[in-house]
Amino acid sequence: MSPADALVARIRAGEPLEGARIAALDLRGRNLSGARLAGAKLAQVRLDGADLGAADLAGAEIVECSFDEAILDGADLGGAKLAMSSLQKADLRKCGLRATKLLMCSLPGADLGGATLVETVFTKCDLAGASFTGASLAQVHLDASSLPGADFSAVVARESTFARANLREARFGGASLERCVLAGADLTRATFEGATLENVVFSTANLTGMRFSKRMVGCFFQHAFVLPPGFEPTGEVDPADHALVLDGIDLRGATLERSVLSGASLRGADLREANLEAAMLDGCDLTGARFDGANLFRSTLKGAKLPGADLKGMRLRLVIWIDADLAGADLSGAHVDLSMFQGANLRGANLRHAVFENMVLDKADLTGIVVDRTRFEKVGFEKLDMRRFPFDGLTMRACDFSKCDLSGMKIVDCDLSKSNFTEADLSRTTLERCVLSMVTAKKTKLDRANLRGVSAKGAFFGEATLEGASFREARLRYATFTRARMSGAVFLDADLRDAMLDEIVAHKTVFQSAKMVYADLSHADATGADFGFANLRGAKVHALKDDEANYAGAITLLQRTTDEGLLRAETLNPARGA
Repeated sequence: MSPADALVARIRAGEPLEGARIAALDLRGRNLSGARLAGAKLAQVRLDGADLGAADLAGAEIVECSFDEAILDGADLGGAKLAMSSLQKADLRKCGLRATKLLMCSLPGADLGGATLVETVFTKCDLAGASFTGASLAQVHLDASSLPGADFSAVVARESTFARANLREARFGGASLERCVLAGADLTRATFEGATLENVVFSTANLTGMRFSKRMVGCFFQHAFVLPPGFEPTGEVDPADHALVLDGIDLRGATLERSVLSGASLRGADLREANLEAAMLDGCDLTGARFDGANLFRSTLKGAKLPGADLKGMRLRLVIWIDADLAGADLSGAHVDLSMFQGANLRGANLRHAVFENMVLDKADLTGIVVDRTRFEKVGFEKLDMRRFPFDGLTMRACDFSKCDLSGMKIVDCDLSKSNFTEADLSRTTLERCVLSMVTAKKTKLDRANLRGVSAKGAFFGEATLEGASFREARLRYATFTRARMSGAVFLDADLRDAMLDEIVAHKTVFQSAKMVYADLSHADATGADFGFANLRGAKVHALKDDEANYAGAITLLQRTTDEGLLRAETLNPARGA
């Protein structure tokens, strides 16, 4: 009896052969099902076409063996090590491959459908056309392996890696991949249609002709690329030489939540009804892309190109548009809040009926924007040149205009209540019939400004310059003008009841017929001021300097005049007024 026949007889008799050494035997086509070869060492054994169904090869060491078209259905290869062996078209269905290591093995056309692969390592293996249909992959490594045309349909893969693998024309339809790495892989014409991808890394991968899944959550595409049409690489492709061009891609209704597509070209992409929550689209070219019904909550589009984008009626919350190009964009009826537009280009954008709140627009280009019943609330415009901004009739409550240039403007019927104009320039500006209640205008330039008839109850003008300004008929009850410079200003018929006018410089200022009941003019310099017919009942005029002032017809009943004791204490205290 030949050694091969003797071995087969022992296997068929059910004899355990754990740890056996088997070398240079020809066992092609033999029935070895159920063989008990755990821990065995096989070298240069030919097992082509053999039946090893349900065989136990756990922990075996297999070198330069051939299993072409062999049946290993249900076999256990857990912990086995295979090197330079051939398993072409082998039947590995439902095979146990837990912690199995395969080095430079050839498995083209192998069937691993339904197999359990856990911590399995394929190093530089040839798996062209192999089928993994329905298999379960957990912490499997297929790095640098060749898998062109491989079928991963309905695979469930977790924490597995395909880095630098050849996956050209591979099929992942209906698969579920979670926390997998395909960095540097060649996915030319691969298909992921119907797949669910979560936290999958595609960085530096070749995605030329790839058909995308519409469920990609937390996927990373930065530095992935697409080769230009007709380009045939002659060697290794450098991702830095190419861009991720996905122009015209259909991602309608897709889920791209938390995915990173920064730098991609998505010109004309269909993103209607897409879920882009927390997606990173920084630097993307989205010219002509469609966003109807898309969810952009918490997404970032820093430096993105969206000229003429149709965003009308959308809810844009917590979106970052820093340095984005939105020239001519349609934001009519949109509700934008908690977003950032610093440095964004909004030239000619349509903002009719839109609502902007709790956001920043400083350094943005707002030239030629179109507004009509647009509402801004708690919006930052800091340091902007707003001399051409169309304020008239707008609601702009609690906005930040600090250090903005609004000089020489004419603003009519604008609600600016609670806004901040600290150190802004409103010199020569007209604010007719505007609402300025509770505004902050500390150190603001309002020289020769026209604020006739404004409603500025409780406004703060501390240390502002108001020289030559007009506050005729203005409603300024409870307003603060502490240390303001208002020489030559006109407060004719103004309501200054309970106003703080302490330490003001008001040379030749006109307070004729003003209501100044209980106003505080402590330490004010009102030299040459005109208080004719003003109502100063109960006003505090402690240490008021009013040389050459006119009080003809004024009501001064119950005035609180200089408190000499207090004045002496103030004189002795060098910190007063600091």
